[in-house]
Amino acid sequence: MYNILNKNKNKNINYINKQMNRLLDNYFNDYNTFKKKIVYKFDLGHGGVGDFTKFFLVLLDLCIKYKIKLYYLIGDSCVNHYLKLKHKKIYITNEEIENYIIINNIDSEIENIVENIYYIITPNIVCGMHNIKDIYNFDILSYMNDIFYFTKEIEINANKYIDENENYISIHLRLGDQFLEIDKNLIHCLHDVRQYNEDELFNYIETNKDKIIFFFCDNKNYKLKIKNKYDFISIIDYDIGHTTYTHTTNLQVINTITDFYLLSKSKNIYVASYSGFSIMASKMNNIPLIYPLSGPPLEP
Repeated sequence: MYNILNKNKNKNINYINKQMNRLLDNYFNDYNTFKKKIVYKFDLGHGGVGDFTKFFLVLLDLCIKYKIKLYYLIGDSCVNHYLKLKHKKIYITNEEIENYIIINNIDSEIENIVENIYYIITPNIVCGMHNIKDIYNFDILSYMNDIFYFTKEIEINANKYIDENENYISIHLRLGDQFLEIDKNLIHCLHDVRQYNEDELFNYIETNKDKIIFFFCDNKNYKLKIKNKYDFISIIDYDIGHTTYTHTTNLQVINTITDFYLLSKSKNIYVASYSGFSIMASKMNNIPLIYPLSGPPLEP
């Protein structure tokens, strides 16, 4: 029975894969024929790397369904400099946009979009979609690698720390904005604290000490704490920063997206706390997520 169920599951996955591939191919082949237009506006303050990618992909899914031409508005977010769209025709600048309307409710307004007007939407509005609670179950997220690519700067930076053929597993712990090592007056969400079980984290590390383990965290002091406790753990001692903030330096952006890249290349990711960063990194190459024994971490 187990083998039969697995065969049926694989058939369903293969069917979904073929269907999504066909939808994406058809969409980009017909892209220039679409008269309705939506512009995804993602600027500083709109979120991190995980937000940037997941909301774009969900919006793309909607545009495929309604045959709408999706654009990405080039703004002030530095993420776009190093995690780029493969289809260059999606990019648009402010100067190219003439008549436009701001979308405030995508669910109610999508049916009323008219031709030859640009409809601008921000990620917080995408977040308000009625079915967004299941965002990580959207099939299109697993096709992230068909939509985005990392620039050479990220690959070169990553190759300083890993061998291209190195087989490693990753652990990602997001402590939350409250633990960012910056002036607390600069933090937008001081209440953001992610729950995790340190005993389970330690147990996972000890159980996998025969493997190459990279440990990623949004707090350098905690990374050093783990390294001091487990000297076989690999950490990267560079500065990272939340890419949503204006004070985050370009080098910190590069290092943060390098973390994302390295997570996406690992054999699997142990998700110690809830974070869209590690979940979306796993989607880039569809690698398994490993959860604590107590179950998947809860969204804050």
